[in-house]
Amino acid sequence: MGVIQRQTIRGTLYSYLGVVIGFINLAVLSPKVFSTDQIGLTQVMLATATILAQIGSLGFNNVTNRLFPYFRNRESGHNGFISLGLLVTISGFLISTVVLVLYLPRFEEINRAKSALLSEYAFYIPVLLGMIMFFTLLDNFCKVLFNAVIGIFLKEVLLRVINLGLILLFLFGVIDFSSYISLFVISQVIPAIIIVIYLLIKGEFRITGFRGFIDKKILKEIVNLCLFGILAGLSGIALTNIDKFMVNSIQGLGSAGIYSIAVYFSTMILIPARSLGKISVPVVAEAWKRNAIKEINYIYSRSS
Repeated sequence: MGVIQRQTIRGTLYSYLGVVIGFINLAVLSPKVFSTDQIGLTQVMLATATILAQIGSLGFNNVTNRLFPYFRNRESGHNGFISLGLLVTISGFLISTVVLVLYLPRFEEINRAKSALLSEYAFYIPVLLGMIMFFTLLDNFCKVLFNAVIGIFLKEVLLRVINLGLILLFLFGVIDFSSYISLFVISQVIPAIIIVIYLLIKGEFRITGFRGFIDKKILKEIVNLCLFGILAGLSGIALTNIDKFMVNSIQGLGSAGIYSIAVYFSTMILIPARSLGKISVPVVAEAWKRNAIKEINYIYSRSS
């Protein structure tokens, strides 16, 4: 329970720090620097890529949460778990990208009237999709290694600090809007790179084989968890992202920009629960593997 308490407190502090920086970015600076269409562009692009990333992950996040304790073995590179994760993620990304590229002309046509900027920059969405999927895989891997804080810091604080710097560069005329969007998209890969470096330093990022470890029973469990993970994960992600996508579709990019600023404040009430859930899930999964029902009951009673 100690690791849950420590990381929940740190994760919550980082998240609230990120909220403050995000408030400065989205509610203070952006309305003075960007048009509502320009504000809506980044928000809708991120929302679209995030929803697609949940589908493209093929539910593997659920496999990580539930089955990693059975793979856990540092000496053997956790029986090739990161290799399996990369294989599934790359496969899902390729499938999603093909579908997205085929649909992109239609997507641009639909948005050309109300959301001309989105049509102009829609080609960045597959790039964002890949970066989000790769970061999510690595963040979940760190989480099941009982370090949920690094992902929270990188996503909630570092990315927003970088975005603050980009907004200031645009404000002072150092870059134009096109350069801002390009740098904004590129910056999304920085957290993933940092996590890879962190895992390499810790000796946890090892590409090893997994075929000898996965038998028919584990394979069946992986498939079932992936199928359930796609549905369960998509519903959760859609609830927090599809609203911006729908506002853009109905009212246009400008309305989506205004809506994004207004809805930002409502996310603050979810912060403690998100931090708690992120670290408690791997701890409960580890206890479940050991059939430690009393420990699971203790965690639930103390965290509820």
